[in-house]
Formats: sequence, C-alpha cells, structure tokens
Amino acid sequence: MSPGEEAAYGREVIDTGKLVALKETFNLTWPVMANLIGVDPASLKMWAEGTRVPSHTSAKKLGVWMAAVRDQYPQFRAEHHPDDVVSLSMASQYLGMSYATVLQKCQARELTCVDLGPLGVFILKSDIPNLVEAGHGKTS
Repeated sequence: MSPGEEAAYGREVIDTGKLVALKETFNLTWPVMANLIGVDPASLKMWAEGTRVPSHTSAKKLGVWMAAVRDQYPQFRAEHHPDDVVSLSMASQYLGMSYATVLQKCQARELTCVDLGPLGVFILKSDIPNLVEAGHGKTS
C-alpha cells in the first residue's frame, strides 16, 4: 500500500465502524488502542465518534496498524477466540495489580500470555480465577 492508500484505509476503518467493532471485539480501551497505533487517545475516540477527522499522518498510522491487524487476524482467531482472552491492561485493572506485576506473572508462567502482535498482549480469561484463588489480586 502507498502512503495515500494507507491513509485512505485508515479513514475507511473509521467510516465503516471497523475501528469500534475491533475495540469492542477485543474489549480494548481507547488509551490502549491509541498506544498501539501511536496516536492520542482522545483524538482516536473523537474520530470514532465522528466529531473529529484524523490528519493525513494519523490516518496513515491507523491504516498501517489496521492492515497489520487484518493480515494477522485469521491466525489470532485460529488460536484464541476473542471471548477467551483479555488484554493485559484490562486484566491488571480487574485484578487490582499493576500492569508490570501482571506481565511478571505472565513471564513466570502463572498466567498464559498470548501476544496478538498489533493488538498487544492478552491473557487467557480462564487463568484469572486460578490467580484470584491463589491469593493474588482482588477477590470482590
């Protein structure tokens, strides 16, 4: 794709609702998505709401990121259904732990981490109850 095509694709992703659909499918927050794409979280949300239009550079970043997601999505789905995983940032909030602590638990293999490339790192939802039962994280 040329830079112009990347920017056009980024705008198409917004206009067709694919951005919001992906956010909802993987239960991502605007800040997490913005960090992955390399744009401002408030701007990303306003683009999705239709109250602001991305610059050419920002639309290009979104297009490049979304193309990477699109190209790798079939592999993600083959290994892990979106309903079976939760982003590391959402898991850390749910467990009442810092992102770094949850990441350490992944590295120590106390949690099963799944690297979904452009979508970030996720853990299996099935690991969360075991972690809570072991006395880690909040229980309410």
